[in-house]
Amino acid sequence: MTRLIAVIFAFALAAVDGTNPVQKVITLLSGLEAKIKRDGAAEEKAHAAYMAWCKDGGKEKEFEIRTAKSEIEDLTATITKAESDTLSLNAKIDDLAKDISANEADLKSASVIRKKENAEYVVAEKELVDTISTVERAINILERKMSFSAMLQAKVDTTDIDHLVRILS
Repeated sequence: MTRLIAVIFAFALAAVDGTNPVQKVITLLSGLEAKIKRDGAAEEKAHAAYMAWCKDGGKEKEFEIRTAKSEIEDLTATITKAESDTLSLNAKIDDLAKDISANEADLKSASVIRKKENAEYVVAEKELVDTISTVERAINILERKMSFSAMLQAKVDTTDIDHLVRILS
């Protein structure tokens, strides 16, 4: 129906201009053909640009995909290694915790023994100090009592306590 109106309109214009209506239709159709060819060429150019963009974009995406897959493999290997390291380090931590616990128990035991030995040492030291003090007093008493005797002529070596004790016993 639109064509019919266009043809009637074309005849009406031709009648006004005085040109042949067929000639007018041919001119219109030629103009329409030229316009369609220009539009087709523009569309073809736009399509070619779009196809080039798609091709370039496709190559870029393929490269990005390959790169991402490589990164995924690297990261997967890193994760696997990290998990392995975590397991071995956790085992090492457990071993060290056991060692620390054992060392703390040994330290506590050694501290108890040290306190016991220190108490024994203090008692033994007191006895030795008392014994040395008694021996020194005995030496002084003997020296005073024997100051007039012949034994005094022989010098008594007070540095050798064992020898002195043997002589007095």
